[in-house]
Order: sequence, then structure tokens, then C-alpha cells
Amino acid sequence: TPFQPARPWPNSMAKLLSIDAVDAVVARCVRDVEAIDVHTHLLPPTHGNLLLWGIDELLTYHYLVAELFMVMPCVSEEDSVSVGDAAPSPDDFYGWPKPRQAELVF
Repeated sequence: TPFQPARPWPNSMAKLLSIDAVDAVVARCVRDVEAIDVHTHLLPPTHGNLLLWGIDELLTYHYLVAELFMVMPCVSEEDSVSVGDAAPSPDDFYGWPKPRQAELVF
């Protein structure tokens, strides 16, 4: 038989919920969902290159790099690393050695 996803409520409840019922339905749905975290930094060493570790990997985690590119270029005297008048392109940034990338993010 084809896979049938579980419904969070029986067919008889396929109508708008009252405000009073929303909390209970959301709590039940969250409680009953199976979640598996597949972030690379949570894998065991047996996963080889999929396992990232160390300060450089932490600083160049994709969320932090995305935030960096939102505020570039860094040209104030308060920045620990100045990149001049223009920010590096993503291609330039990812072409740098990991320690240099990490220093700019830091």
C-alpha cells in the first residue's frame, strides 16, 4: 500500500479550530512528530569528512558566513580584519584557506 502520512487530527475534526483548541492541537502535533537532526557537526568520527570540528569550522559555519555577507564590507576601524573598499566575492571568500575565512568571520 502507498505511504499515507499521519493526520494530526481525525477526519471529523477537518474544520477550523476554535482559539481554545489550538494550544492542545499544536502541543499534540509537536509531541508526536519524530525529529532527526542531521547536522554535520553532530555526526560521529566514523563519518569521516562529513564531521566538522575545530574553531575554524565553527566560525565558518554557513549561518555565520551568511550573516557576514549581509554586513560586508568591513571597513570601520573597529573591525579586526579590514577587507578594504570592497567585500570579497563569495567565490573569492571560499577560495581562501579556512583559517583566513574564519579570521574574517571572527
